[in-house]
Amino acid sequence: MRHRVIRTHQLKHLLLILNEEVEKLSQIIKRKSTPSTRAGQYMCAECGKIFDTKKELENHQRNKHDPHLNARHAKINRK
Repeated sequence: MRHRVIRTHQLKHLLLILNEEVEKLSQIIKRKSTPSTRAGQYMCAECGKIFDTKKELENHQRNKHDPHLNARHAKINRK
């Protein structure tokens, strides 16, 4: 098995991404543990944020969770 050397700047970047993911999960758990304030709200499956309208949710998903942005993160991780 061939081992890969991880440089300090790569490790810092990976830790930053990991911290962001932990924060997202913490927010999702927090939101899911609190009761809904009213029926008909829309929740983002990716981060757990709640929106009043479907259009707001769609805008959020497009702006915050765009697949092209995720592809850029994956490309950075492969370096």
